[in-house]
Amino acid sequence: MKKIFSLLLAILMLAACTAFADANDMAGSYKATKMSENGQDISDQLEMLDAFGMSIYLTVNEDSTAELMMMGEKMPLVLDFNAGTAKSTEDGSEIPFSYKTGEITITNEGSTIVFTPIDASEVNSETPDFSALLTDALGEAFGEPVYIDPDSYSLKDETVIDNEKCTFIIEEVEDNGTEVIFKVFCENKTDKNLLFSVDNVIVNGYVSDPFWASTVAAGKKAKESFSFNKGDLSEYGLLPIDELSFILRVSDDDDWMAEPVVESRFTVYPNGKKDVVPPERLTTPTEKVIADTDDFSFIMLDETTDIFGHAYRAYLENKTDKNLMFSWDNVSVNGFMNDPYWGYTLPAHSRAYTGISFYNLEEIGIKDPSQIEEIEFKLTVSDADDWAANNLMEQVFTYTPVK
Repeated sequence: MKKIFSLLLAILMLAACTAFADANDMAGSYKATKMSENGQDISDQLEMLDAFGMSIYLTVNEDSTAELMMMGEKMPLVLDFNAGTAKSTEDGSEIPFSYKTGEITITNEGSTIVFTPIDASEVNSETPDFSALLTDALGEAFGEPVYIDPDSYSLKDETVIDNEKCTFIIEEVEDNGTEVIFKVFCENKTDKNLLFSVDNVIVNGYVSDPFWASTVAAGKKAKESFSFNKGDLSEYGLLPIDELSFILRVSDDDDWMAEPVVESRFTVYPNGKKDVVPPERLTTPTEKVIADTDDFSFIMLDETTDIFGHAYRAYLENKTDKNLMFSWDNVSVNGFMNDPYWGYTLPAHSRAYTGISFYNLEEIGIKDPSQIEEIEFKLTVSDADDWAANNLMEQVFTYTPVK
């Protein structure tokens, strides 16, 4: 996923065309349908984005203007057919692309993305409702919410930050039996639209992301909330929530390159109980320890399924005071290359359960997960904030699923 977003960032500063086409030839709507990285086809990542309503569109007009769009964000362009380039009207950047047999191809530093024609009615200009998408996806994967007797929480009106630019207060914590809901107050004291979000969230020592963000217009206030599914927390022994740690990020919603107004880690104790000890990790009969060092642990737990298909559940632990990046590369299944494009950034002194999904196994002849005999991968563990630092591990392993 990191690769695709790196490419998309480049695309959002781009555009293009060739001297062999004109606006009349190209006019119409297009959708990104193919992508490759250094010659390797990774179009399945576009399919994953499509599933979440995050398709990439390009519209070319007869007056030589164009518009690139993703997730409701639009980049206006002006085409120069003589030079075979297109220029962003926002920052003046240029990049070439080619047009042939109805397809527009953009190439950038070894990455290629191909747009194919679609009907204008197929272009989705709406920003995806990520909360609804996640709710639907989780409901499909895990069924109806689980009801667990509510816990009571004593936290009231805890000010996380209050400065000349913004205020963020956790007003109360509510447990309705299926979710633990943190109700918050946000205030924007600036003349810019601000995006409030909580990131790298840790519950009782384990990562558990509520995927919450909210835009507050300049000079306005908002009542918002983020929540945690009790069924998920209960499975891993994380109820009640005694400790919640998170990075509060407040940034300019219209300028992603601007320095954040706030970007700091905060910790709150919903019941006033401190010195919380993380629960012991989940153990399974099929688990296999891949690596267990003084700095980190990586353990394969069991097979499962998720919204993408067949997956493996793993346990990660970061024992250092640095954020660590775990990733798999050069992955093969039964000797055939089949990359799940998996990576995970784990905050300092935290733990996590993660799924490693294989969603195109049929392409290598595997129609049933029972046919998987071995998975080979290079596990790399590195400092997530210092790419120049020596890796903590870079080693090839072979995992044999327990039947």
